Amino acid sequence: MFLLVNLVTNSTTLHDYHTTLSVLLVVAVSALVATAELALYHLLRKARLHKVFLVVMVALHVVVMVTDAFLIKQFGFIFDNHAMYILAATDRAEIHSFLSTYLSVPVAAGIVLALVAMLWLLWWLARFLARRRWFALAYCALLALGVVASGAIATNFLFRHNGMGLHLRETHAFSRVGHACKAMNDRLNEFVALREVNRHVTATLRQQEHTPSVVLIIGESFSVYHSSLYGYRKPTNPRLGARQADGSLVVFDDAVSQADFTDAAMCSIFTLTEPGDPWWSAPLFPVVFRTAGFATQLVDNQYEIGGGLNSFFYDAQLSQLMFDRRNEHRFNPDDAALAAISVADSMQLVVIHLTGQHFTYAEHYTQGFARFKPSDYKGLTQSQCAIAAHYDNATLYNDYVVDEIIRKFEDKDCMVVYVSDHGEEIFEVDDFMGHGNASLRPDPSYQLRVPFMVWMSPKFMAMHSQVATRVKAAVHWPVITDDLPHFLLDVAGIENDHFNPRHSIVSERYDPSKPRIVRNGADYNELKKLPHVAPRY
Repeated sequence: MFLLVNLVTNSTTLHDYHTTLSVLLVVAVSALVATAELALYHLLRKARLHKVFLVVMVALHVVVMVTDAFLIKQFGFIFDNHAMYILAATDRAEIHSFLSTYLSVPVAAGIVLALVAMLWLLWWLARFLARRRWFALAYCALLALGVVASGAIATNFLFRHNGMGLHLRETHAFSRVGHACKAMNDRLNEFVALREVNRHVTATLRQQEHTPSVVLIIGESFSVYHSSLYGYRKPTNPRLGARQADGSLVVFDDAVSQADFTDAAMCSIFTLTEPGDPWWSAPLFPVVFRTAGFATQLVDNQYEIGGGLNSFFYDAQLSQLMFDRRNEHRFNPDDAALAAISVADSMQLVVIHLTGQHFTYAEHYTQGFARFKPSDYKGLTQSQCAIAAHYDNATLYNDYVVDEIIRKFEDKDCMVVYVSDHGEEIFEVDDFMGHGNASLRPDPSYQLRVPFMVWMSPKFMAMHSQVATRVKAAVHWPVITDDLPHFLLDVAGIENDHFNPRHSIVSERYDPSKPRIVRNGADYNELKKLPHVAPRY
């Protein structure tokens, strides 16, 4: 029974890529771990805890296999470091929203019935195999192979640091989960290093007079393929479209996020690191603004202090280093945050992190913006049409919220920058909805391309005409979220050791030919050369 549950649990490891050798290794390691579990089972007989141990071990296997199966079906990956990072950055409200999106009572009932049937079948098969001599011989052979293979890989990794091209942690579900937990602990240690870096920030202003205020709005899951600013046929951005028409809003048409999930994208947006450097080795740009004398404020509708483990926005010490003020509770809906935004006459940095078009889409707009109906969509199932309508309504509502934020700064010397943390797929390619697996999708651009817009007030354009001219001239340049903190420092006239003009679109030294390294080390400039999968509706 131990061997069978190990084999079923570990089979998910082979879903994406496998060779004959990797299959054999997974089977052999399953036999090795099953033997260790059996030894513990017999040791616990004297304490009469062996049956409890059996139930606990089977339950652990079931949890891992159900989690892996769900992630494979919905997102195309198994539980690993990436999944752990996302889980650690998710609070109760997001977990509830996630489960309500993907899990219903009939689905849950079906899962339970399938598990009961599978466990009964495994128990029957275990009793059948236990009576077969050939199975005992095969088991012993697999056990021996597991011992030899594990020893060879571990020895090779110890002395040659390559493990023969294989990783033992990837051959068994429990070791994979354990490694993900270790990675989470490493992330917490990274926060310690990040705090130390940000306690020793220096910054100066190039000029004390006529320093503009800067507002950064970070959206959530905003797909350029559902924005009328980018050619989408439905009028999802009428207010921002009007600002684009009057010349105050510059809409960049080739911007990408460094990552396809929020946590990594936020690291890209906020840290002044160079591509390839550890993300925690350079300052967070709000700390640099604050050190230079700017009043700094955060209005965040997703992160709360202590709400999770995986983001520096949950960290109280880093928050105090970055911001003079930040809200303690979320706002629902997004426009409720408008009253919390303070407007100063000069030298102000305001960071606003909206809920935007985060799932569940139906929960992120008010009824006055329910303009699009399921009947407006063709080529999808009925439920998919309803979801697409909710998403577009959430985009229309987001258009209103962003426009209202801009209105608060219209008479100030101010630049407002909007960027989404990542994109979103809404059934354009196939029956997938969501983000976080761009590297596994037929066209990663749906999750990596993001809207990037710059609005400049009349006073800003009058007082900083050279900067305004350069912003407008850069509208077609390739941009990545790694560039954003350098661009903001340049606009504010702040000097810092980590500022690199090669990343600022308003600098004469900006390099539009530089690689745009996204998640998994791919260069988006090369990904762009691949055929684009056109939306199917």
